[in-house]
Formats: sequence, C-alpha cells, structure tokens
Amino acid sequence: MVKDALNVIIDAGLRASTNFAYGEFFRSDTAMSKGIVNVPPTYGRLSEVLVNLRKLANELEIIRSALSADNKAMVVTSGYRCIDLNKAVNGSPFSKHMKGLAADIYCRDYDDLVTACDFCFGWSKKVKCIPYDDKKFVHIQINDFTTL
Repeated sequence: MVKDALNVIIDAGLRASTNFAYGEFFRSDTAMSKGIVNVPPTYGRLSEVLVNLRKLANELEIIRSALSADNKAMVVTSGYRCIDLNKAVNGSPFSKHMKGLAADIYCRDYDDLVTACDFCFGWSKKVKCIPYDDKKFVHIQINDFTTL
C-alpha cells in the first residue's frame, strides 16, 4: 500500500536534501485535523512526487544558503497535497503542491526570506517565489516543464 511505503520513508527520516526531510513535505495540520490521509494515490505517483520533492528541496537549499546566519531555520508550512487536502485548503485545482513541485515556507525573519528568494530566483523562469505579506510566508514553486 502507498501509505505504508510512505510511512517507511518518513519513519526512517529519509532526506530530500541536506536540511529537509521528506516528512516535512507531507506533514499537514489540516490533514490531521480533518482525517485526510495525505499520500499520493499510486506507487507510480509516489515515485514522481518524491523525485519532484527532491528537486524542490534542492531549490530550497539555495534560498536557505542566502539567508542571514541567524535565520537559517526554514519551516515548510505546506508541501505535498493530495487532492482532498488541496480541496480542504481551497487550493487551486492546478496547484503544483499536488505534484510535489511547490511548498510554502516560513522563517523567523520574513523580510530576510523575501530578500533571499528575490536574490536567488527573482530572474528565474524555472523557480517562482510568491511572497504572502499578510500571512508572512513565501510560496515557492518549480515550473519544471519536463514533469507537466
């Protein structure tokens, strides 16, 4: 079962990158409170999502390296979303979160985070950073045309 395979990955603490574990991208307070099992529907889809999350985590590492020394703790507040979770949070039906190609991130110094994102990817067509000033997080998505 896909859920069992994902639990092994999360329980083992397997990492998508140096500073980000796969579990961080699947954890969801909304899913827990609503009883939603936030896993991809098939093994093939799980494999695709894990590959995409590794790409995403590597881009997050670039942002993390540009943050000031006392602001390195980035928190993934929303990573992968299954269809039911995406609906529960009123996500776009075309959300990159459902492919593992997007994450919402937070860190203590929001302005530093926005500056780091702009510095790293302000010019990029591949990685898009969307700051949400009202909620103090940044949405990061990969426009990886090979996985669309």
